[in-house]
Amino acid sequence: MTLFDWLFKDPAALHRQTTAPLYNERLAFLTHMKEHDRKYNTLRAMATHLLHINRTLGFSNEMRVLTMEELRGAGRAWAQYTGPLRMRVPGKWSYEVYMRIARGWLSFHRCLDKPRTTRIFEHKLQDFEKILHSQWGLATSTIEVRSRHVSGFFKWISKRNVALRSVSVGHIERYLDAQKAKGWALPTLAIT
Repeated sequence: MTLFDWLFKDPAALHRQTTAPLYNERLAFLTHMKEHDRKYNTLRAMATHLLHINRTLGFSNEMRVLTMEELRGAGRAWAQYTGPLRMRVPGKWSYEVYMRIARGWLSFHRCLDKPRTTRIFEHKLQDFEKILHSQWGLATSTIEVRSRHVSGFFKWISKRNVALRSVSVGHIERYLDAQKAKGWALPTLAIT
C-alpha cells in the first residue's frame, strides 16, 4: 500500500494522484512530511494542493528552479483562479496556503532560488540557529522560521535605534503588537 492508497479511498481521487505528473517526487515529499509528524488531513490537503501547484508552475515531466518572485506570481494567480479545476471558491487564505505548501515542496527538492540576504546581527542569528539545532534538535524548516521571526525583531529594533543589550520585555510586546496589527495569526504569535 502506497501513501496515496492510504490518503485517498475514492477511486477517482486516487487515480488523479497516481497518474498526475511527478508521482515519485510528490511521494518522496509527502513521505518526508509524514515522517515529520504531519497528520492525515494535512497530508491529504498537501497532496491535493501539489497537483494544483505543479499545474500552475507548469511542471509536467520535471521540476525546475524558480525564484521567489515567480512563485509569488503563481500564488497570486491561484488565489484568483475560479475555473473548473477549483473545487472551492478562493478564500482569504488561498494565497498563504498555496505559498506555504509550494515553498516546502520546492525547498525539499532544492528548486527554490532563495538568495540569502545579509541579516542584521548575522552572527547572533547564526549562534541562535546552532543552538536550536544542537541543543533543541529542531528541524531545519522550523529553525528557518524561528530565525526569520527573530531577524524581523532585530530589524524592528534597529529601525528604532534600540541597542540589542537594551531590549526589554516592553520592546518585545510592542513588536508583537505591531505584528498582530499587520495580520500575524495567534499561532504565529504563540511560537515567536
